[in-house]
Amino acid sequence: MLDPLRTRHKLGTNRKIARSWQISEALLLASGPVGRLPKLREATMSMKSDLTPWTNCKPPSKSDRDMLAALRARYIANPQQTDLSAVRPVIARSWRRSALFNVSTAPGIMEIMAEPQIDEQFLRCAVPVISELEGLCNDARGCVSLSDPTGTISLFRGDAAMVRWAEKTFPTVGGAMSEELVGTNSDGTAIEEGAAVQVWGGEHYNEALQETYCTS
Repeated sequence: MLDPLRTRHKLGTNRKIARSWQISEALLLASGPVGRLPKLREATMSMKSDLTPWTNCKPPSKSDRDMLAALRARYIANPQQTDLSAVRPVIARSWRRSALFNVSTAPGIMEIMAEPQIDEQFLRCAVPVISELEGLCNDARGCVSLSDPTGTISLFRGDAAMVRWAEKTFPTVGGAMSEELVGTNSDGTAIEEGAAVQVWGGEHYNEALQETYCTS
């Protein structure tokens, strides 16, 4: 989870992005069969089209943000009659699932909690990786989290100011981020799509996440 616009732009051209993917691959190797690794690379490549809104590292304009906010409001009010062709297909699919799940957009829904289901062996592999990613986040005013297969947050670290903000917005340990509970967000949507996903600003379904830029 990253700080709003300025952080997203800063990270776009930074070599640290490549390093973060190398770290992610190392975690994947430590946690499962090597055969799963090509799927991560495939997901990374697919982010250049449907799954990423900022491949060219250009922040969305104010008019883009206003358009998205207005479209989201219309869709929430009348999902059956709202054309979603103006948003990325991955977001349109997620909004439709969110509406099907009858997800509330109220910030209070972010208080839902569950018990993380991650085994100790995986956590031992993950902690050093999360720690290195935390260092990248401290440089860019961002956060990094580790979620279980259902989208429940197990670890949450990063820039102190951003962690404080997050703690006021949702439970940073045990927070349930599945799409069926909180709607479109990078954790829950990545699980549903089975691929890496980036979600920026107004693409989030819940009001509480409208100023966040996230990658899972």
